[in-house]
This record gives sequence, structure tokens and C-alpha cells, in this order.
Amino acid sequence: MPGLADWLRGWRTPLAKQQSAVAAGPLDFSEPGFVQNPYPYFARLRDAEPLHRSASGAWVFSRRSDILAALADPRLGNAPAPYAIIGTRNRDRYPCAEVAGNTLPFLDGPLHTRLRRLFAQAWTTQLRENPPDIETHARRLAAQCRAKGRFDLLREFATPLAVAVIGDVLGVPDTMRPALHADARFFFYLFTHLPSHEVRAQTDAAVLRLREGFGRLLDDPEAAPQGVIAGLRGLEANELSPEQVLDNLALLWADGIGNVDSGIASAFAVLLQHPKQWRALCAEPTLSANAAAECLRFESPGQFIGRVVLEDLDWHGQALKRGQVVLLVLASANHDQHQHPDAQRFDIHGSGPSALSFGRGHHSCVGAALARSEVEVALRVAAEELPQLRLCVRTLEWQLRIGHRWLNALPVAVD
Repeated sequence: MPGLADWLRGWRTPLAKQQSAVAAGPLDFSEPGFVQNPYPYFARLRDAEPLHRSASGAWVFSRRSDILAALADPRLGNAPAPYAIIGTRNRDRYPCAEVAGNTLPFLDGPLHTRLRRLFAQAWTTQLRENPPDIETHARRLAAQCRAKGRFDLLREFATPLAVAVIGDVLGVPDTMRPALHADARFFFYLFTHLPSHEVRAQTDAAVLRLREGFGRLLDDPEAAPQGVIAGLRGLEANELSPEQVLDNLALLWADGIGNVDSGIASAFAVLLQHPKQWRALCAEPTLSANAAAECLRFESPGQFIGRVVLEDLDWHGQALKRGQVVLLVLASANHDQHQHPDAQRFDIHGSGPSALSFGRGHHSCVGAALARSEVEVALRVAAEELPQLRLCVRTLEWQLRIGHRWLNALPVAVD
């Protein structure tokens, strides 16, 4: 196995050489080499073991064809695993488990259908009648960053852009955004490993504060006179509890920040690591839509989604038992050369495979189109306003956050 320094240079190493250096064995999502560059591991699994039992005992699906089939398979459910901290057995014990049991990603059947229809209707109506002015926000932030010369593109451009846009869409007042943003980061622990009792307690406190904050906005028309929040008032009449409405508002808020700002930052990271591609975008900013799609495919902020086996079944000759966890690695599907010969090549001009970064089907991300638009506008504005943008570090640092691919920072400069 190569040393950490070798993996830190992994993005410069040809994929074939990286893949050959990845040892076989149970996949460990917390292993430093995997955190820094998971794609050689996924490539090995696609080639040698498309159905893999990870170190945690979960079944890992890495091929696009299997993942698409699994996303449509009713024998795989969305409720948390029975033994998970956020599982149903802990609903009365931990607020994070109660919130998980109320939110769309963990629901199936009629409740999921009803909730998604009502939220999607309010969301779509808001975007159609009062779309957010992404470009104005992006140009304001780009001007501020250009004046600094050196800045962290994640925290000083991508994050404030994501907060401003989702705040406008939902109708969150400016004064409440900082506090709700601080709690939003903990919401994502519902979708990943809770590393300690301390983090679980912090997550419990954060989701309750989110519920309280959105409760105030939902109850007070003067505090949130417009946006999705205004469109959701009275949903309890549709046989929904107040907590179900509030917790899914918190989901839209958290997802509209966490995966969006990470997606924007990762898009810039990929482009700046491919200078010819960045220069091509700067020369022709109208390529921004294609560039955004390619960046989200090539470096997905959400790496995988979980499912639970609802009944014993056979897959690739392996017996999957009821209650076992299945991980659908969307990021691997996006790189699957078995489905598209150029899937492992980054090219903003190309017509590569469509990305699965936001899922597919009934459980796909409600805000996917808005997220793509934010990445697209961010890239176009930067290509026009900050064409001399460059990385200030040789090695990017990624968070140890299982299931997500989020940068710690993105130090850049404008020459």
C-alpha cells in the first residue's frame, strides 16, 4: 500500500497506476487513502467485485447498472437500518432519530408520496413565480473576493452564495440565517456515521433548534411573508404533523447549503486542476451549463446513499438478508467505464454519461435543478469576473465525513 504522501498526490497519478496500488480487502471509508481519493477504490470494485461487503458489513454496489436497478427495486427500503442510531427504536430516545423518521429520504409508501408531492408543489411554485437572483448574489461575492486577491473559495464564495439562495427560496430572514446555518451542518449526521456520543448530542440539540426556528417562521406570516415557508402554511390539514413539516423544511435548508456549497467548491477544484478546461470555460462562459454538469458528475458532493434490504434476495449470486444495509455508490456510477468509455475522463466539452449525483426516481433530490443552476451560475460568473483564478495549494484536503466528499477549504488567488 502506498504511503499517505503518495495518495495526497493521487490526483496527478494516472488512474490505472492508482488502481493497481489499491489493495484488495474490505473497503474502509475512513482509511486516509480512501478519504483523499476514493475513485481508484471504486474502479477496483467495479472491475473485480461489483457487489462488495465493506468493513462495516454493508453491501456496496459500485456499477451503474446495479445502482440504477437498485434505485427502482421495491425490495430495498429507505428507512434507517434497525441497528442505526437514527433507527425507529430510538425515536423516543434521540431527537435525531425522530427527525430522521419524519424526513423524505427515510420514508417509503403513502407518507413519502404525500409529503414529497406537497413539498415539491410549494418548491416548484416558488421557483416558477419568484426565482432567486443567483447571478446578483454571485457577482456581489465575486467582486468581494476579487478585492481580497487571496481567499477561501469555499467559505467566502460558495457557502455565502448557497446560504443566500436557499434563504431567498425558503423565505428565511437575513437575521436568522447565521444561526440556522450553524445548525444545518449537524443535520447531515443523519446521513452518515455519528462518530461519538458528543456529536450525537450536538446533533440532537441542532435539529431541535432548527425545528424551533422554522416553527417560528411557519407560525408568523410577518416573519416569513413569502417563499416556500409561506407556501407550506396549513399543510397540517393534509394529515401531516407539525414536526413533519418543520423537519422537512430543515432538510431543504440543510441540503440547500451543505451539498450545494461543497458542489460549487468541488467544481472549481476540478476545473483548476485541469487548467486547459478552466481556460476553455473562461474563453467561452456559455459552456457553464455543460461544465457544471460535468463537474457534478466527476466530483459528486454526495458519494453514496443507503438502502435497507426488506426481504431476503439474491444479487450477483450473493444472499442479501433482510435488515442488511446496501450502499449505492453514486460517485462510482458516475465513473463507470463499463457504461461509458470516457466516464473516467473530465471534459467540459464532452457528452459523457448523465450524472446520478442527485439520485434517480421517487427519492431523487427535490432541489437538484436549483443546485445545478447555482453551480452553473457560479462557474459562469467566475469565468467572466475571475479568469485568473488559481489554486494556492498543491494538495486539497477532504473532510473525513463518510458518504460525502466535502473539502475542508479551497484556498485560491486572483492574479
